[in-house]
Amino acid sequence: MSEYEDSKTLCCLCCETGPITAKLRVDRMGHVCGEAIIPKGEVINKSSRDIRLLTLKLIQECTYKANNPYTRTKRTYKTLVQIQLGRLEEKKNMQLGGTKLIVPPAPPSGLDGCEIIGMHYFVNVISPSGMGFDLVVGVPVIIGTIPLESTVEQYGVPPPIEQSTLVTPSGHGPEPPALVLPSNIPAPSYAQSNFGSIFDEEDKQALQKSETSGNAVGPAQEENTWTPSYSYYNWN
Repeated sequence: MSEYEDSKTLCCLCCETGPITAKLRVDRMGHVCGEAIIPKGEVINKSSRDIRLLTLKLIQECTYKANNPYTRTKRTYKTLVQIQLGRLEEKKNMQLGGTKLIVPPAPPSGLDGCEIIGMHYFVNVISPSGMGFDLVVGVPVIIGTIPLESTVEQYGVPPPIEQSTLVTPSGHGPEPPALVLPSNIPAPSYAQSNFGSIFDEEDKQALQKSETSGNAVGPAQEENTWTPSYSYYNWN
């Protein structure tokens, strides 16, 4: 797996200190929801300042494309997992290893068949560099729906998800597609998104209007919310 690296030199008025360098890689690119991503690498602080807080993040980048009446692209970013690694003193190094980023329920990369929405994921190590400019090194990863055979051999068949987190089918939103799996690959459970229920804009405005006027939320408004669910392997 390729290692990604970047550096930034800190400056304060006329003074320039040594660089901060971050190196990052992951054991493999492909993962499924419920699996652990284990980043490895190193942050080297050759500057004369302490780095107050190093952070590892799993980031979701969603790209929206519109072609009518003209081409536009919009990108949004969400932090799915965030782990604080702590402080790094001046002239010291920190090894990145042993930290696990458990992939939460999330849509798969790419969204095959959809030409207007793209889904991408990155593991980032973030080092504050002062003056509002952070050093960010990111490694792309792919989130899929079927685990690698080597993953199943390593972790075994995952236990079922507890009843409280299982998804109850409803009339809102498409049902998860049935997966055709090899005989040695366990079937997934389906777990709800960590980002909670979804309103469309019309439902949101109606709910806000009801709350502002002091009216109770009606059953129809409650039924117009739904929580997306995604395939999930309970290995952790």
